[in-house]
Amino acid sequence: MAFEVRMPSFGLTEGEAIIMRWLKAVGDTVQADEPLFETENEKATLEVPAPHDGVLLRILVAEGQAAALQAPVAWIGALGELISAGQQSSVAALLVADEPVAPSTPPDLAAGTAERIKASPIARRIASEEGIDLRAVQGSGPNGRIVEADLHAIMQARAVATIPALPATVAVPPEPETTVVSLPPTVAAIAAKPGTTGELLPLTAVRRVTVERLTASARATVAVPLFIDVDMSEAQRLREATRAEYTQHFGTACSYNALVLCAIARTLPHFPALNGQWTEKGVRAIDDINIGLAMQVEEGLLVPAIQQADRKQLIEIQAEIGQLIELARSRRLTPAQLTSGTFTVTNLGNVGIDAFVPIINLPQTAILGVGRVGDRVVAVQGQPSVRPQATLCLVFDHRAIDGAPAAACLARVKQLLENPYLLI
Repeated sequence: MAFEVRMPSFGLTEGEAIIMRWLKAVGDTVQADEPLFETENEKATLEVPAPHDGVLLRILVAEGQAAALQAPVAWIGALGELISAGQQSSVAALLVADEPVAPSTPPDLAAGTAERIKASPIARRIASEEGIDLRAVQGSGPNGRIVEADLHAIMQARAVATIPALPATVAVPPEPETTVVSLPPTVAAIAAKPGTTGELLPLTAVRRVTVERLTASARATVAVPLFIDVDMSEAQRLREATRAEYTQHFGTACSYNALVLCAIARTLPHFPALNGQWTEKGVRAIDDINIGLAMQVEEGLLVPAIQQADRKQLIEIQAEIGQLIELARSRRLTPAQLTSGTFTVTNLGNVGIDAFVPIINLPQTAILGVGRVGDRVVAVQGQPSVRPQATLCLVFDHRAIDGAPAAACLARVKQLLENPYLLI
């Protein structure tokens, strides 16, 4: 029996991806889970494994061409096997005799060009719509890859160039004196790029999915926030005590993110409703505790997950956070990393936010927001004392769990962070 090979969904509901390279040729034997082709979209670049053992019978989408998410891109079956009429009906125009579809010349390959221009799918689309020649664009992405921002810069430059000069008789008043305020490096690194008046800033594929999910969450969930202040004195001492070892392995001290993820991962087994998925019939229990960490990248917000985080040591969680950050920046996260999360942690402390109320990432039932760690005056044994404090906000879906157990979960996370040696 022949099996379809489909384009992965990347956790998206719509869109397309480009076949970058076929790793097997028609007639080659393939094994299940063996890399079959490389694909790229706005969310990730990855190798897609073969879904079944067999022989690659047909290639339906050539290198350099795009395919809709979940669309058939190839067939795998037994050597010499014919695809049935029913199977052929959906892709009949693509099946020609016994030969694979001949690769057509990608639109960004000029005659005589030895190398395909590296550009993201949305950059290609914008270039096509705006009549921009990608061969003349200097990419600012990884390895010179042309990204969406490069096209917007060109469009903005065009708009400025078309503004007529002021008549000579018009007196231009001097610019008022202004005070220049420098953003902190962490804030400047993720600051949104301004647009010109009236400019439409199109949604990236990642941003579109974020909008869909957050809107659905805001409408559907009965979201209740709980706040708690945590004394991070012992957490700071632990970071200093392990600084040399962590710096040797990771180039930095143990992060607060690693401590928070480890604490919530150790707590969730006692509160399964906060680690489940909401359905109209109730909460579906999930055995694995996969903690997603929200990350801001150029294309938008990604939430890759650390798999089975409750079974991992603090140092392992720190290592995986570093790996996920690198994969997110290079757009090499896998669909499994992006869609397997059962609980989400989001931290805005690095940009100076003390507390905030995050939105639940459906179909999850809860999310934990983490504010900055900063010195505050607090009462210690009846006396004022300056201690490093952080505010946590647990937002839970009241349909899935009541306030008392949700509060108990948050209190346990506070206890572990104030006694972090329990995490080792």
